[in-house]
Amino acid sequence: MIKRVVVLLLSLGLLLAGPGFGIIPALAQPNDSGGAGIASLPDTKPDKHYMVLTAASFASNMGNWTKPADKRGSPLADIMLGGTDGKDHGSTPAKAKYGIPADGVYKMMVHTRDFAASPGTRPFKLKLDGSDPAAYGAHGFDGWRWETSGPQPMIRGEFDLEAIDFRGNYARFDMIVITDDLSFSIVDSPTTLQWLASQYSYVPGTVVNGQPDPNRPPVDIAVRLNGQYVTLNAQPVLAQSTVMVPFGELFASMGAAITVDAATYQVTAMKNGMRFQVRPGQDSALVNGRSVLLETPAVSSGGEAFVPLSFVKQYFGAHTFWDEGGRTAVIVALIPSDAYLFRPDSFDDLGTWTAESGVEGAFERSVLRGIVPAAPGATPDMADPSSTRPAVASFEAVQAGTYKVWVRSRDFATNQPGTRFFNVGLNGQMLPQRFGVHGQDGFKWAEAGVVQLQPGTHTLELYDTSGFYARCDAVLLTADLQATPPEDYTQLLRLAAPLGPEPESFPAWATTQNEPIHSVTLENAATRVVFYKVPTASGQVVQSEVYARYEGDWVKTKNRSEELGYLVLSADSSSTVSTSQDMYAYKSKFTMANGNVKNYAGTDLYKAGLFHWFIPTDYEMTPSGGIRLLFNEPLADFSSLWEMDGDNPAPKVTVQATFHQAGTYSIGAWEGRGFADEQYEFALAPYRVLGKRIAPEAGLMTEQHLFTPMGTLTLNASNAYLPGQPVTKGVVAEPSWIPQRWVYGNNGKFGISMRGTGYNPKGSIFAPVLGAADAKFAAGQSYTMQYRVISRVGDWYDSYKFVTQNLFGVHDYRQNVYGTLNDAVFNARKLMMDDELGGWDVHDKAHYNMEGKNATSSANPMQALQEYLLTEDKDILTRRAIPTLANFLTRKELHFNRTPEWGGVDYWQSNDLPKSIGSPISGYNLNVVGGLYEMTRGAVPYLYQYGLDKGKATVTNSYGSIPTFSNNLSLYKYTGDSQYLDKARQQARQYVTDAVHKPQTEPVGWSTFIYISYYPNVASLIDLYEVTHDPADLAAAEEAARWLATMLWVPGIDGPKLNGPVTVNDMTQIRANFHYGNEASDKFWWHGDEQERLGRPPGDPGDLSSNYLLEQQMGQVPGWIPSRVGLGLEQASTFGRSSNIIMSSWAGDMLKLADYTGDPYFADVARNAIVGRFTNYPGYYQNAFMTFQQKPEYPLQGPDYTGIYWHHLPPFLSMLEDFLVNLTQLWSNDYIQFPSLRQQGYAYFNSNQYGHAPGRFFGEQEMWLWLDEHIVETDNVQIDWLAARKDGVLGIALMNEGDASVTTSVYLGSKVPGGSEFNGTAELYAPDGSMTGVSVTGGEFEATIPAKSMKGAVLRIPGVRKPAFAQMTYALDGQPQLGQTVSEHTYGKAMVLQMSPESYYAYVYVTDKPDHTQSASLIYRIGEGAEQTETTNVYPYEFIIEVPDATKSFSYRLEATSSTGVIRNIAGGTIAPRQSGGGGASP
Repeated sequence: MIKRVVVLLLSLGLLLAGPGFGIIPALAQPNDSGGAGIASLPDTKPDKHYMVLTAASFASNMGNWTKPADKRGSPLADIMLGGTDGKDHGSTPAKAKYGIPADGVYKMMVHTRDFAASPGTRPFKLKLDGSDPAAYGAHGFDGWRWETSGPQPMIRGEFDLEAIDFRGNYARFDMIVITDDLSFSIVDSPTTLQWLASQYSYVPGTVVNGQPDPNRPPVDIAVRLNGQYVTLNAQPVLAQSTVMVPFGELFASMGAAITVDAATYQVTAMKNGMRFQVRPGQDSALVNGRSVLLETPAVSSGGEAFVPLSFVKQYFGAHTFWDEGGRTAVIVALIPSDAYLFRPDSFDDLGTWTAESGVEGAFERSVLRGIVPAAPGATPDMADPSSTRPAVASFEAVQAGTYKVWVRSRDFATNQPGTRFFNVGLNGQMLPQRFGVHGQDGFKWAEAGVVQLQPGTHTLELYDTSGFYARCDAVLLTADLQATPPEDYTQLLRLAAPLGPEPESFPAWATTQNEPIHSVTLENAATRVVFYKVPTASGQVVQSEVYARYEGDWVKTKNRSEELGYLVLSADSSSTVSTSQDMYAYKSKFTMANGNVKNYAGTDLYKAGLFHWFIPTDYEMTPSGGIRLLFNEPLADFSSLWEMDGDNPAPKVTVQATFHQAGTYSIGAWEGRGFADEQYEFALAPYRVLGKRIAPEAGLMTEQHLFTPMGTLTLNASNAYLPGQPVTKGVVAEPSWIPQRWVYGNNGKFGISMRGTGYNPKGSIFAPVLGAADAKFAAGQSYTMQYRVISRVGDWYDSYKFVTQNLFGVHDYRQNVYGTLNDAVFNARKLMMDDELGGWDVHDKAHYNMEGKNATSSANPMQALQEYLLTEDKDILTRRAIPTLANFLTRKELHFNRTPEWGGVDYWQSNDLPKSIGSPISGYNLNVVGGLYEMTRGAVPYLYQYGLDKGKATVTNSYGSIPTFSNNLSLYKYTGDSQYLDKARQQARQYVTDAVHKPQTEPVGWSTFIYISYYPNVASLIDLYEVTHDPADLAAAEEAARWLATMLWVPGIDGPKLNGPVTVNDMTQIRANFHYGNEASDKFWWHGDEQERLGRPPGDPGDLSSNYLLEQQMGQVPGWIPSRVGLGLEQASTFGRSSNIIMSSWAGDMLKLADYTGDPYFADVARNAIVGRFTNYPGYYQNAFMTFQQKPEYPLQGPDYTGIYWHHLPPFLSMLEDFLVNLTQLWSNDYIQFPSLRQQGYAYFNSNQYGHAPGRFFGEQEMWLWLDEHIVETDNVQIDWLAARKDGVLGIALMNEGDASVTTSVYLGSKVPGGSEFNGTAELYAPDGSMTGVSVTGGEFEATIPAKSMKGAVLRIPGVRKPAFAQMTYALDGQPQLGQTVSEHTYGKAMVLQMSPESYYAYVYVTDKPDHTQSASLIYRIGEGAEQTETTNVYPYEFIIEVPDATKSFSYRLEATSSTGVIRNIAGGTIAPRQSGGGGASP
């Protein structure tokens, strides 16, 4: 049985705006008398229907709604009130019956309450049967107002209406009116509402479903259109549960003109510019040139094409329904009046106008622009329109009538308004009304009067009468003289579609299904391509079929009738190209077939040049076994050579063209056909196109933004090639054809388009780029392009890995170069500890953010603590870990400025300077706060208390993508209460559904972070799996990680490029593409209140005298060393100069997933992002072949050409250590494991943090991580190491990053007690767990480590001890015990900050700002000792005092001195630690 599906689509009869149904507030104005007078009753009509619902209508099913006593001014007996708890109650809607007595077009009016206080915050939704919900209740007025939605088609019957309270914030309504009287209005008065309720309240059962219709004709399947039965010569049929209706006859009955192509049997229906095309046997139809998937392929019977009933929905938003009981196909369609819509493509001759795209505010961002004065800075009085020629559009009027003319034009409110005018004309007669003079910012419709049209051919003209930047968006001629065109283009298209030529499409004759006369096969073990010679009435054509080997059988992945050929675009040699975001932007000029010259400016590939279809007519075998396709086109000598590379599944295609005429040319190639949106599940042209995120316009993505130069579609499992299995089709640029260079916006060689000529999804490659220098050919000049064909059985990720690994050679290609990863850790740690070079603000206790004057940022508050835990270095504890804790506990925000001045990048501007202190940084959630509690070994219980409170609130995303389930997952960890796990899993299931499995259709914003917005949160999904161990959670994390992998650069290490020489450190190129543009910019390099660009004199960032330090490093190195393969990017908006970023914080998580899933590609991409790229902090960006940033001295001397961001130092160190720990775990096959904490909250700097708890090292348990200088040294740069310890045991993991096996000497360093004198045995473990003993003499032993592998050494050395903080204990029982660790005083707090059992730090602050207080003094006593005083006159007013004996308390009071010298005494208190030297709680 076919399920009834009622789809309520919008219509434009009233041209309403808004979401869902199109909501407009207050159609009826309130009665100012408040209802005291006699209001006129509504003018109801006897032939119209009115259905009223009130609170009583919902009485039997109220859901979460109530009927309150306080009706807030409603005159009715009851009102509906939603929840008041701020929660989403969408799962418990109120329900009421409503009846539609006759098919027709209806609108819905809803009487809702809003308030002046917090207007718009009390919304709710109403959902009609089968429709999407529409929102109401946010009209913004104080009081009751009518809101109207529709009109929309509705079908006769009784249905349920749902009232959905999705906000839980006092939503209110008291009446709903549904009517087919589209002009019905209501005076808002008590009398009116009461009268409507008494006269028209709908009684359930009034309309009865399924009753026989006495007017139904005696046919098997009837068709009812807008309530009337339609007589058809060709009768509808029911084929395999699908109702098939006669396409031509039915559309003709709805006002369309029908034509049939005798050669192809294609039937076309046209109405108001809308073009519907159906060809029997096809599984999709064309609507205005775009494919629409048919529920069942069209069929031919009795000379008529039949289509599924559901296709009729395409006709101006019609509504269809199959009444199975009555065997009736029901259609409700709001058929628009005759109208003609003109857009830029509607004009046959542009005259002197230019078609321009990328215009904000214009429909589809495209307009016609008049001439631009030649003189720069010209004013309107300098314009000369005398040389202009009108743009002309020809059109056919169907019938005589009177039409109103509307024109949509651009004007400016303050920038010379009214000066960019133009006129329109009809049949050569210019109308007097000027346009472009409406005086408002943006595009607006204006009326041009009425005209008379007779049937036949007419012309519409645009006259550029100002000669000064005139812009025309659209012209509409409509027979509906009362209508006003909508400003919403989607609604406009329900009135008419733009006139103009049919979109260019592949020649239909070349897709014939005639029988072939000859064939030849190209085949290897994986792929078979069969070429056929096929006769047609237009001459011989060559067609092809492609087969892929799957499970031992050949599976056809391309049908013979699918497209085989090329599209060549041509334009005049004067045409140029640039870039606009990720698309090529053209300024082209070409002569069309009719002789008219067209100028185009914009990004639409298929509007930029003249089309030339190159269809193969013959083929020949080559001596090497390839097949060369031959063409017979006058434009060029053209051939296409198809070859197999051994058993490579992707055929290699070489196109050669010699052009006979001078001009600019671009050759387009693709695989097979295009598809409808419903037919594919995953599109891929990384990094911008992922999932279903294909931009609506047919742009050509630049090589610069093609991180993998491919364009593929993965068809869903219902595809016709191999049902049940995904099939992937598309093209890839041939890697060996791509030259080795750093790709910028101005040197792109090719591009990928993800839409075909009909704007349907299809991956195509075009080269060279039309208008580019290498695309401008002299007569007789030749060109070669190469690409690969993807046509295989496999999902998108399988195909992606095939492209990256098999074609582009991506593998674990990196190794150490200028030092080890340990060198990088230790050097970056030293840099972090350097106040000056590390950009540390000793007063704010954080690292400077160089984009803001006096600005600091907390990018990872856990890392400084981790550095102490891994080293037990007292200097790190005192100067970084404890101050970082203090900063975290009081700075409120991620970014801080302690001065009243701001500068740098504009977003630092604030009226709240200096920033205030007094509470923890809100940008971090319980996972971080709880993690800090664990890293302090429970010694700062305030963190536990605050963290639990934070966890019970909504997840904070200051600028991140942390899922809603994160806090509940953390609450489960930190309380052990399973209810939180249940909530987390419920939230996670919804998150996975929405973020992972649901098709992502909207292109991601241009200025969003790649690692935040382009894929689901991998880190949080890993956290979820590590708690639940649910394979479904791991699968979600795995899928998210696959998306992440596509964000990384791929081309550049294939074949000889890997080791071939490249020139590095070319300062001419580096300076030409400098990421920040202006080397003397005042926006960057802020070090407190001065600009200090590394390597430049203070205050003079543009001084280039130190560039010799880099210039002298220019030379050649193997290509892999500076390669960008494996690097990602920050944002699309910051990639203008092709700047990859070094911060790959995801690397540790990718190694985890390689371990959990067994997918080695995750490990490859992680290693390629980290290994051999730095021996110190290298800065943020890399946008040229360079190596100077890989060397240890770079961040110490500069000059800075990579962006030294000091606040990135903690996350950079975290990235390195996270990578080392997880690489050790992966390569040891989990014989080495250490527990981790999750750090995330600052942008995309997500990481695993360590050192808070012990792990295992092969057979040894309770081993504590140890990562410090002088523990271990080796004699080979390829050896990285990680150590662990407990009493009497030292573990050393030795990782060989190189491509060859290494035998290295291992030396125990001075940090190992007695290490240099140790003689004995080292237990040497292989990754499989096997062990051999090696001798250790004088602290030295040898180990042989295979390539890209590890060995683990265990040495039993009596002097080795676990860290002192290991004796500190704590519980995660959900019961914080503050003890005396916190003392509150007026304007501040005192806290115990502790990470060592022997001592602690007293942190005391007051929140006074410097405009009131000039200094503060702390008077304190340690234990019973003498009273001491410290004074500070630097804001924030805070003190950190070390208490060397943890058994002693800290007592204090404060004095604050005002700006006038008045001293204010502040009573203090006493604090004491809970953890003392014994490891337990102190008394």
